[in-house]
Amino acid sequence: MKILFTSASGIIILILVTVSISITTYFTDIFHQMSTTKYEEVFEQANEQLSMIFYDVATLGSILENNSELTGAVNLATSHPNQFIRLQNESKVQQLLATSSNYYKYIRNIYLYKNDKVYFIHDSFSPINYSAIMEQNWFQDVQEGKKDQVILTYDENYFIYAQSFCRTLISKSPGVMLVLLDANLLQNCLKNINSNNGVIISAFDAENNLLYIQNTSKQDLLENHLTNLNAYNTGAHIKLKNTTYILAKQINPFTNWTLVSLTPKDATKKDLYPIYHQIVMIVLLALLISMVLTFFLSRVITRSFKPLMRSMERSAKGDFTFDPCTSQVAEINVLIEGYDDMLHRISNLISQIKNIEEEKRKTELEILQAQINPHFTYNTLNSIRWLALMQDSPQIAEMISSFSTLLQITSSHPNEFILVEQELQEVTCYVDIMKFRYNSAIDILFEVQEKTKKCKTLKLLIQPLVENCFYHAFSDASDYGRIVIRAYLSEDALVYEVEDNGEGISFDGCQLPHSSEDGVHNIGLTNINKRIQIWFGEKYGISFHSELHIGTKVIVTQPILTETAKEVD
Repeated sequence: MKILFTSASGIIILILVTVSISITTYFTDIFHQMSTTKYEEVFEQANEQLSMIFYDVATLGSILENNSELTGAVNLATSHPNQFIRLQNESKVQQLLATSSNYYKYIRNIYLYKNDKVYFIHDSFSPINYSAIMEQNWFQDVQEGKKDQVILTYDENYFIYAQSFCRTLISKSPGVMLVLLDANLLQNCLKNINSNNGVIISAFDAENNLLYIQNTSKQDLLENHLTNLNAYNTGAHIKLKNTTYILAKQINPFTNWTLVSLTPKDATKKDLYPIYHQIVMIVLLALLISMVLTFFLSRVITRSFKPLMRSMERSAKGDFTFDPCTSQVAEINVLIEGYDDMLHRISNLISQIKNIEEEKRKTELEILQAQINPHFTYNTLNSIRWLALMQDSPQIAEMISSFSTLLQITSSHPNEFILVEQELQEVTCYVDIMKFRYNSAIDILFEVQEKTKKCKTLKLLIQPLVENCFYHAFSDASDYGRIVIRAYLSEDALVYEVEDNGEGISFDGCQLPHSSEDGVHNIGLTNINKRIQIWFGEKYGISFHSELHIGTKVIVTQPILTETAKEVD
């Protein structure tokens, strides 16, 4: 139970920790996205204000350019030969410019360049270097009509808005109108943006000139990396002096200025602390509930296993009885039923093994008792042999000696396996007996490889084959014949061949002939074939080849078993 409870608790803790980390990572990413989204929305409002300011300035320029009274006064002030009239119109131009700009709080001055003459609102307020401005490329582009308008920074206090003035098809010398704007207009647009927690709010133009920064202490840091900021998009993480910032930026379509916010990545953690605390509390509560549920669940499961465990302890001591029990879990009931069935089968198998062992002991006793009779038979045969020698009957004595040797070989080896040389000795004794019995002129030839004699073989494989030769191949006792017995080793088998030149039958094949066919009785052949295949498999056995009036050859194959090899059980 402790192991089950500990394992289940460990798995639950691992799952809860994984879920907590995933939730924390998810909320962190959400807060980072919210941070960038917040500044994008604020920048969008600031850009709307900036666009509105410069749209108003552009509208003012169009109004002034289409004001016939102003354009007429400018033409008279620049081209009339009477100096008094020129001065009078110059004053009129200044009054008209002042009147037109009264409603725009960010306009500090308006300049009109016409025929190398400059008109402006306030004579006493003119921070612009006229000659230097007229030599600028952008001024020439506006005057020549290559650019409709230009917005640029004059210095840290002013912006300049420039557009062409009185440029028509018949005008040979178009002018340029410059509007001097207070740089505070950008600050007023961005002043409401919160820059707490180390957030950097800034703006720069298309030439990467810094226009505005809320936190002036970060100005040097930002100016060194303005070029790099253009390579990143909103949401990118940028590392500046060992601090990682989250970038949010937006470009004003009217001025082509870029508003930028850099939020320290660690600043969002303060906002996440309450959520982290809630996640920790939820995880701890879930852990407590899961531990309680796991404890009760493990008790329910282990309670069902206790009878099973007690039965296992008894079965280890030899007691295979089982007390029936049930569980609330269906799977455990299946396990209990299977274990009960297994105990019954084990008990039955043990009973069967005991019975087999008992029968085996009885058989061994019978074999030991049966070994007494052959000894009595050997002694009796030896007595008859000596009696035949005393009666001057050596042939009878020789026959009795062969029979005694044959009987001794077959009965003195309780196992199925003997050496090949013992099998051949048995065949020799049998042949001697058959020659004496039938007084037949049959030659027996042995062609045996020397290395086969120390191999092991099943008993009584060759003798039944030789017996068939005497009874079937040479049925007439007066026949002269020849029997060749061969033993040799092939690639992976010990091979016997028994060949005769007797009557034979019309048959050739691996299958044995039926007993009723042509008077052939093959019970002995069938028994030999079955014995070989029972011991060694169907790969080995007997093949039978015979031709009528030519002879018969029987081939026997079995595995090669050396003298030191263990016998097959």
